Amino acid sequence: KIADELGVKAEFDRTATNFDQIINMVAAKKVDVGISFLSITPYRSRKVLFTHPYVEMRRGILVNRVWQASLNLPNGLHVVQYMKKANVRMSVQRGSSYEQWTRDLFPNANIIFVEENKPLEARASMVEDGKAFACLDDEISIKKSILQKPRLALKTLPIFFKDKIDSIGIAVPPTSKHLHQWITSYLESNRIHYNIDDLLAEYPEGAKL
Repeated sequence: KIADELGVKAEFDRTATNFDQIINMVAAKKVDVGISFLSITPYRSRKVLFTHPYVEMRRGILVNRVWQASLNLPNGLHVVQYMKKANVRMSVQRGSSYEQWTRDLFPNANIIFVEENKPLEARASMVEDGKAFACLDDEISIKKSILQKPRLALKTLPIFFKDKIDSIGIAVPPTSKHLHQWITSYLESNRIHYNIDDLLAEYPEGAKL
């Protein structure tokens, strides 16, 4: 729709294998915009300009219930407090915003990387099978994984952070200030802003846009 409004033909470059590569392509002006469920982070904002968020949702973790019970951690608060101090194994997608967030939230974690182009299901399976204590992701991905695989709820515990929000925006090169302003105005004037319930209702077939 953005290309149509600008009167140009959209061309899609899907060569990037992770989200950080998309940011680098935008920063180098190899593409005009990056639209791929990109989390707005301070580090990425050094390289590109982000529009105002068009999606906002909580961050969350999936925790192995057997490990939780064996450590006598009665609820989510106790789990998070334990994870901040312990050397727990966490499955993480390399090149995603959750790589840095995992390091920031759980500095002592033993990070186990999964293939760059694998969705949450691959990391959730590691938690389910006990190969990792937990994994960190966004609210819609976690909820969709549980909806698509109900037995996941039996073996894992979802915990969401009320004060940790994942804001999603469109990235443009730092020199493309006019394009950045136009896209931001387009999003605002069309009231394009989704929450978790909107996404689950509008995109029932997949965990990500």
